[in-house]
Amino acid sequence: MIYGLNLRLLRNAELLQFIDYIIKAVERNNPTALHLDAKLMALKVLYDQIDALFKLPQDSLLTEDLQNFDIQRDRAITGIYKALDAFSYHFDIHFTDAAKLLDRNLTMYGPEIYKMNYQAESTTITNIIKDWDTETDLKDAVTLLGLSDWKDELDSSNRNFIARYDDRNQEYSAESLDKIKEKRIELYAAYYKLRDLITSYATIDESNPGYQQLIREFNNYIDSNNTLLAGRKGKKEEE
Repeated sequence: MIYGLNLRLLRNAELLQFIDYIIKAVERNNPTALHLDAKLMALKVLYDQIDALFKLPQDSLLTEDLQNFDIQRDRAITGIYKALDAFSYHFDIHFTDAAKLLDRNLTMYGPEIYKMNYQAESTTITNIIKDWDTETDLKDAVTLLGLSDWKDELDSSNRNFIARYDDRNQEYSAESLDKIKEKRIELYAAYYKLRDLITSYATIDESNPGYQQLIREFNNYIDSNNTLLAGRKGKKEEE
């Protein structure tokens, strides 16, 4: 069974990140053999349409600043990836364990974070920084490996990007925002159709491990998003 997730509660960046993960998960598991090509394509078309609504026009006065901040944070996350890879070969097991711990945390948010769309990358980096600042084992690992400066650089460049992006959002017309809302509703339907088809095939063809693998991958990411939403709800109640 694929777990439930209220897509309406996800912010635009979170929704795009979730759907991007779902698309890649299906693509990794031979969608043709699993008879999922048509539903996958429908989902991809809508994902691309929504993503395009967030693309920056090249004549925007803020575009150059945004691109520079994006490059800056991409270099920071790439530097962290490479540092963790180097520490994974360290002769001291404490260092290798710390590197593996941080790498698992990054992997939880998906591969190649620096290739995500603007909003998804912003949200992902924000969540990573929060993890590394609040979870004791991750905090200790960052300190042990001397990655505090890298973390601060990633946090700073990401905050700068988000601030500039918020300024850019003011340039959106009401018409564009309405289009995003409409496309979100269509995207929900496309995702649910794909999800339900996988569930149906998993029941009909129980001997095919591909469907069970997809269900596991879907549920892992759904769990993390439900945790995110629960944390947000708890914070609002406290406030």
